[in-house]
Amino acid sequence: MKIQKVKNSMKIIRKGGIGVMPTDTLYGLVGSALSKNVVEKIYKVRKRNPKKPMIVLISSIADLKKFDVVPEKRVMHVLKKVWPGPVSVILKCESKKYAYLHRGTHTLAFRVPKQLWLRALLKKTGPLVAPSANI
Repeated sequence: MKIQKVKNSMKIIRKGGIGVMPTDTLYGLVGSALSKNVVEKIYKVRKRNPKKPMIVLISSIADLKKFDVVPEKRVMHVLKKVWPGPVSVILKCESKKYAYLHRGTHTLAFRVPKQLWLRALLKKTGPLVAPSANI
C-alpha cells in the first residue's frame, strides 16, 4: 500500500471514519475497535448480524491489554508461534466495557497481521475491527 494511502487511511480512522482496505486475508470494512460509535456504524453499513462479533486486528500481542485480555502462559506460547500471520485467535474478553464488541459472547477474535505496512498502520490508528467488506 502506498505511503500516501496509508496516511489518508490513518486520518480517516482517527477522525472516527470507516473505510474499505485490504487486510492480510481479505478486504475489510475497517474502523476503530476502541470506539463504540464507529463499531455500531460498521454494523449498520455492513448490515451485519448485531449478535455476531467482529474480528479485531491488533499491531502486537501487547495490544491485548487494551481489551483487558491477559492470555494464560500456554496460550501466550501459541500466540507467539502463530502471530504475526493470517490466524485469528478467539480469547476471553469478560470486560463489560467491551460488550459493544463481544456482543454478549465474552470472547473476541484477534489477529496480528503479517504485513509490515498493516501493523505500522495499526500502531498509528490503534486496533481496528475488520469484518469482510463482502456483504
